Parts: sequence; C-alpha cells; structure tokens
Amino acid sequence: MSARLHLHRTEFRQEFFWQTTSLTGPTYKDGSSQHPEDDPYGGECLIKAVYEAIRNSPLWETSPLVIVYDEHGGFYDHVIPPGATAPGDRNINQLKDLNGFDFKQYGVRVPAIIVSPRIAKGTVDHTPYDHTSILATVQRMLGMGRLTQRDEAANDLRPLFENSPLRNDGDCPRTLNFPVPPIQNLTKATPVDIDQLLPKTGNWVGFLKILLKTELEMCRDGDDAKDDILKSFQQIATISAAKAYVQSMGQRIEALRNGEPS
Repeated sequence: MSARLHLHRTEFRQEFFWQTTSLTGPTYKDGSSQHPEDDPYGGECLIKAVYEAIRNSPLWETSPLVIVYDEHGGFYDHVIPPGATAPGDRNINQLKDLNGFDFKQYGVRVPAIIVSPRIAKGTVDHTPYDHTSILATVQRMLGMGRLTQRDEAANDLRPLFENSPLRNDGDCPRTLNFPVPPIQNLTKATPVDIDQLLPKTGNWVGFLKILLKTELEMCRDGDDAKDDILKSFQQIATISAAKAYVQSMGQRIEALRNGEPS
C-alpha cells in the first residue's frame, strides 16, 4: 500500500459527476468507477477531488483516506488466493452454501491505497488485509463490537498511522496533478475487424454447411451449376469470406420469402 497518489497533468474537468441520461440501461461508460468498460479518467478525477477536499480541510491531520476496489477487474494475479475466516453470520440473503461456496476462500487481490500525513513517505505495507479491514479499523478505533467473525479476524490499518510523527505540511501536496483524459472517445471508435482463418470445426463450419445445403436445394440449373456452387464454397477460408457468404445467402433467402427471384 502506498501513502501517496500519483496522477498526471491536463485540464481538470468535472464530468465524473455527470449522469448519462440518454442511455437505456446500466452502463459504466463515462463514469468514475474505472470498470473495464470505461477508461480510468473519471475515477482519477474523483480521487483528485476527494483527496484535495480532505487535504485542504481542518480534518486532514486526523483523516485517513482509503482508496480500494471492490473486485480485481478481470486481471490475472500470480498469487494463489489463501483461505479466509468465514463470517459465520446468519443466512439472511440466502447466499450461504450457494453453489457449495462456504466463504472460507479469498478471491484475487485488489489494489488499495491509504493516504495519511501520519504514514511515512513511500511506505509499502505487505500486511495481508481484506475489505473488512476497513470495518475492523473503525470498530477498534471507536471501541465498537464486531459484525462477523471475518472482520473480527481481519488486520486493521491502525499500525500504518498510529504512534507515528506527523509529516511536514509541505511534504503533502495540496493539489494533485491533473488526470490525463482519453485520447479518443472509445465508445464511438470504429472496431477493427481483423480477418482470421476459418476454423476446421465448430459452429461456423456447421452453420456454413447448412447454408450450402440450402443453396444446393435452391439451385435449379443442373449438376454443373451445383458443382460450381461446391467449388465456390470450398474457397471460403477466412472469417470475412464466411461473413460475406452468410450475408449473400441471407439476402437470397429473404428474396425468396418475398416472392422475388433469387
């Protein structure tokens, strides 16, 4: 865990607070969650805004800022997840033992950054934490009881900033560098269709052969014409050629349905 944030410089905007109303369903585009569907810009703007609000408030010297993610985002982790303490709570939401999962196993690690003027510059902490470490920190600082066995067993964050000297005011920036916005609007970018060789087996081949059978049955010009159809079909060797054949057959079949000559 690092005690500092490093962002990049450009013009700072407030778009990360916007709600996109033109979209008709859940989406992470143009947001601040940094989900893979979006770019990191909105989330970095949010981090900058929250950090600067705390940094320039009277609460700075007594307020740790915890930046953590709820999941790993699909990225590979070379470390095997260890076992975990099961919460041991009541089965309120019917998730206990769902699909045989007993909550005794951690998942893939996620990033976490702890910001405080009481953490030494450049600190990297190798203590194993989990998400309930945040709960455990609050509980133990305020003398509260545990919620589950998971947070009772969790390491808390207090050793990072308790009984450590306060850093100089000039050592903690009051503003962060401006995040770099997306180079292009990825939501409107034209996807690049990279041609690939047609697989020898699988759904593509099966569907193409169904269309071939349909084309042969539609042919009324004799065996020579059918031979030409077969020779042409055997030349289909790539995905783009297969797509062109599917599109052509779709148009011919639609024409027959409408009573037009194919």
